[in-house]
Amino acid sequence: FQGCSEANYYRAENSLLHVVLEKKRGIPISLALLYKEVGSAAGLLLRGINFPGHFLLVFGDGSTAGLVDAFTNRLLSETEAEAHFSKL
Repeated sequence: FQGCSEANYYRAENSLLHVVLEKKRGIPISLALLYKEVGSAAGLLLRGINFPGHFLLVFGDGSTAGLVDAFTNRLLSETEAEAHFSKL
């Protein structure tokens, strides 16, 4: 799964879960919802966090916490996380 192209970002099908599952492409919130449900089935608690212009998932607490970017399919580094927090 991966984020959709910038040219197709605002197309409605990027928000329709059955289409996202079929095409394996979507916008941050639809991909994050899929990550959250798969994680839940595996016993992992993921919580959604809305950042300016992006939607991320958080896991763990304190020193074991981290951020997942479902759109780019990766964990965010501490520097990247700080950059998102500074926009708040």
